[in-house]
Amino acid sequence: GGMAVADADGKVTVVAGAVPKKGGAAGEDGAAGAAAAAADGTDDDDAVDKMAQYESSLEEELTLLSRWTTRVSYERTNPERLAAGDLTRRVRSVYKEFVSCFARHPETWDGWSAWEFLHSASSDGGSSRKLAGKVLRRRAAMADAVLQLGMTNVPTSALLVIQRAEILEQCGSGGGKSSDDGGSGDKAGADAAIDLLSSYAKEHPTTLVFVCLQKTVRKYKGISAARAVFSRARKELKMRPEDCAEDLVAAAVDADGDAVGSTANVVSENENGDKTDDNGGAKKAVMSLAGNAGGAMEGRMVTTRLAPSVGVGSAATLVGSGDATSSEDAVTAVVHRGVITHHLYSSHADIERYLNSSPHVAARVYELGLRRHRSFLTVSSYVLAYANLLLELGDWSNLRGLLARSVGACEEDLANAAGADGVTASRDADKSK
Repeated sequence: GGMAVADADGKVTVVAGAVPKKGGAAGEDGAAGAAAAAADGTDDDDAVDKMAQYESSLEEELTLLSRWTTRVSYERTNPERLAAGDLTRRVRSVYKEFVSCFARHPETWDGWSAWEFLHSASSDGGSSRKLAGKVLRRRAAMADAVLQLGMTNVPTSALLVIQRAEILEQCGSGGGKSSDDGGSGDKAGADAAIDLLSSYAKEHPTTLVFVCLQKTVRKYKGISAARAVFSRARKELKMRPEDCAEDLVAAAVDADGDAVGSTANVVSENENGDKTDDNGGAKKAVMSLAGNAGGAMEGRMVTTRLAPSVGVGSAATLVGSGDATSSEDAVTAVVHRGVITHHLYSSHADIERYLNSSPHVAARVYELGLRRHRSFLTVSSYVLAYANLLLELGDWSNLRGLLARSVGACEEDLANAAGADGVTASRDADKSK
């Protein structure tokens, strides 16, 4: 880490010092320590004190961050009525001080890069479109340099990656020639944006990054490439535990309730599609549950847009153990994966519906999401979007079935939540006695 410095020409460099170490009073290590202390039941009082100390430090840090943001906003109003060049240097100096104190906050780097791209050196534009295009490319280069510096300090920030991809897509990668008016980037810039999002999704897979990647790929690569991104996201992202079918998850547990090795080796399929079992202790459990597969399929069906067997996979597929060959590798592979949310299916369905002009394919995408993720039935925005599509298609029977299943799922969740609250209250009452 180091202090960000930009010279008069806008070149951003780093000098040593002034950047706080990772995991300060309200940093990642502080949060991890407080969470670990809270999870440790051996010393409840100490855990409560540590959590209270962490929350106090976090509140103090957020207050200081708000004051710095106010100062930057004030300087950008040009209270001293400086010339354009002097104002640019002054505001840039304030941003350098800002990121020196909050180098681990991605919003500081995002704010600085946005200002560099939109407002810096505004007097150099002139009236010529060619000159304005050069100024825009210069601003884009400066904003890109700020974002790259921010990514070195916060390498896991999806915000900075997405913002940099937008700049690369709009203004080009710098290696090719973009239009003189700066209105659009070159093909190299689009490829650079796609490569950036793809590499980040490989290291830090999240639903947000895959959604942005799919939209960019659909814009420049076509329908097939966008669908491939959707398939890749479903393979690399992990599912919520409550979304996995209970019968398939139970196959990974033996009669004593202990996990049987890696979920990747519990149930697999050979080239002929026959189920094989690498763990002898789980084989009987899997076979006993196989007889109920038909009931599980029917229970997961919401509408009739897909065949009953679609959306019901093996335990390894549902849990998302990937290509790991051991239980240790499986845990390591899953820890850094993001969780699939309804936005992945909604975004893909919108692409199929509006860009590909395939509303029937979009309906099947919505249904696939409901079958693989039961929790989507309680997400009002997802259910209403699917209901609106079914209404447009005139599919009244499936529309009634969707709404009925959604209401039932919400009532079930409310009942489960009330039961959990009752159990917690009774335990607290027993402890007080």
